[in-house]
Amino acid sequence: MPNVSVIMPVYNVEQYVAVAIESVLTQSYSDFELLIIIDGATDGSLAICQQFNDARIRIIEQANRGLAGARNTGIRAAQGQYLAFLDSDDYWLPKKLAQQVAHLDNSPKIGVSYCVSEFIDEQGNSLNLFMRPKFHDISKADVFCRNPVGNGSVPMIRKAAFEAIGFSHTLHDTEETAYFDETFRQSEDIECWMRIALLTPWKFEGIEETLVQYRVSAGGLSANLEQQYAQWQRMVEKMRDYAPTFLQQWEATSRAYQLRYLARRAVRMRDGRVATRLMHQALRSDKSLLWQEPARTLVSLFAAWLLALLPSGWYARMEKLAISYLPRAKIWHKNLMLPHVPGPLGRSRSRWQSIWQCYLHPPLILLLAVLPRLLDIGLSILLLCLLFPALLLRASWAYWRTGAVFEKHILIGRFQQPFQRNYFASQMLGRNTAM
Repeated sequence: MPNVSVIMPVYNVEQYVAVAIESVLTQSYSDFELLIIIDGATDGSLAICQQFNDARIRIIEQANRGLAGARNTGIRAAQGQYLAFLDSDDYWLPKKLAQQVAHLDNSPKIGVSYCVSEFIDEQGNSLNLFMRPKFHDISKADVFCRNPVGNGSVPMIRKAAFEAIGFSHTLHDTEETAYFDETFRQSEDIECWMRIALLTPWKFEGIEETLVQYRVSAGGLSANLEQQYAQWQRMVEKMRDYAPTFLQQWEATSRAYQLRYLARRAVRMRDGRVATRLMHQALRSDKSLLWQEPARTLVSLFAAWLLALLPSGWYARMEKLAISYLPRAKIWHKNLMLPHVPGPLGRSRSRWQSIWQCYLHPPLILLLAVLPRLLDIGLSILLLCLLFPALLLRASWAYWRTGAVFEKHILIGRFQQPFQRNYFASQMLGRNTAM
C-alpha cells in the first residue's frame, strides 16, 4: 500500500487541473497514490484527468457535494497513513511530499504538517508574496486566531488524526463517516483543524520552506467575503457545544484576526469600501491587534483607506512601488543585524546607508510619487516637512537598536568572518527575498 494518499477534489477547473496533476506526478517522493475526486464537474476536467496514464492515479466520480464532501470521499478511499490535500487550481513544488513525509516520520507527536505558500496570479505568475505563518510551538489559540495551515493545498495530516475526529452523518441518504463537516461550504478547513486541535492530542507544526504555489483568483470560493464571514461565525457557534471555556477566552481576538484577514482579501479584490468596514470591525472586536501585530494591522488599515479614497490608478502605482521596494527593504533590514567593516567614517557610515535604504528611501519615494497629485505643491512641501522628522526619528531608533545588537554580537564573538563588500549585491541577485 502507498505511504501517502494525495486527495485532489476537482470541480470545473479545466484551465488548471492538468498543471496540478503534473505537480503531483513529478514529486521527488514517489510512494503515493493520487485520488482525483470529480465532484460533479460539468466542464472538461474529467476528460483532462483521464488523459494521464499513471498507475498511481485513481479517479472517483460523484454528484456535487462541495469541497468538504469531496475530501471526505477521498479520506474514506485513502490507503496511505499520511493524507496530503491539493486544490486543483494550485501547484506543488517537487520536494513537497518528501519534506513533509520526513517531517512526520521524525516527529511522532505532530499530526498536521504545513509549509510556506507562494501567491501566484491566474496566469501562474508569482506575485512575490508569501504566506509565512508561525511554525513552532503552535497552541490551540494559534490555530483558532491565526490558522497557521493557511490554505487547503498545504497540509499533510496523519490518517490517525482524522480517525480521532470522525463522526457519522446521513446527508446523502446513506450513513457515512465524515471528517470535514459537509454543511460548511466555506471555513470547512479551519472548522476541521479546530476539532483536531481541541479534541485530540495531535500537534501542529510547519516547515520553513516554500513548497506550494497558491493561486489567487477573484472568482474562487474565498472571493465571497460576506459568505465566508457568515460561515466562520457558524463555526464559532458549533464550537460553543464542545469548547465553551476556550471560546470565551479567545473569540473576540479570533474574530478580529478573521475580519482583518477578510479586509486584506478585499484590498486584493480592490474593494476599498468593504476593506475599510472590515478593518474597523476588526479593531472594534479587539484593539490588541494594534500592539500584537502593529505593522500588519496598520498597513492593512492604511491600504484600505487609500483604496477607498484614491483613484484606482494612483493606488495601483503606490502598490507597485511598495511591492518593488519591499524585498529590497527586507534584505537591508536583515543586514542591519550584521557587523560592518569600518570605513573612512567608521562602521556607522555603513549602518546609516542601510537605514537610509530600509527606513527613509522607500517611504519618501512613495510620498513624492503621490502627494503632488493630491495636493498643491505648497501643501505637499509642508506635509513632507512634517513627516520627514518622524522618519528620521524611526531611523535613529533603528540606528540605536542595531548598534546595540552589533555591540552584543562583537562581545560574544559570534561573527568571525570579514564582511564582504559585495554582500548586498550578492543578496540582491542570488537570494530569495520572501515576505
